[in-house]
Order: sequence, then structure tokens, then C-alpha cells
Amino acid sequence: MVVRENLEGLYIGHEHYVQIDDDPHAVAMATGINTRAGCRRILEFAFEHSIATGRKKITVVHKANIMKALTGIFKGNR
Repeated sequence: MVVRENLEGLYIGHEHYVQIDDDPHAVAMATGINTRAGCRRILEFAFEHSIATGRKKITVVHKANIMKALTGIFKGNR
């Protein structure tokens, strides 16, 4: 089973273009949003569901090595 938070992160991010010279879409930028509450919500759901279905192991995957602030909040980094 995979539990994936899709209510935050880049899914609710803000996107815009940056113009360079005559190209109005030369650069595309996206900003993601993660909250401590959203991170806690997905972790609690995963643990509660695992207990309810008799699972004995949970694996957590994140990208905090690349997106240090955005996904670092998932690990509890400040």
C-alpha cells in the first residue's frame, strides 16, 4: 500500500513564468507548500491504517535531501 499526500506540496503550489528577452515563457517556476499539520496528518493516517490492517512495517520516503525546506518540514526540520 502507498499513502501519498496530494493535498500539499507542489500540488497546491503557485506557478508562473519569467520572461527573458522576447520569450514570455522562457522560465517556468513552481512554489510548493507543505505544512506541519499536513505532514502530521499523512503520518498519523499511515500509522493508524497500518495498525488497523495488521501491517508491521512502514517505509517513509521523502526528498528532503534535494528540497531541504519544502520536504524537510516532513522530517521535523526547522
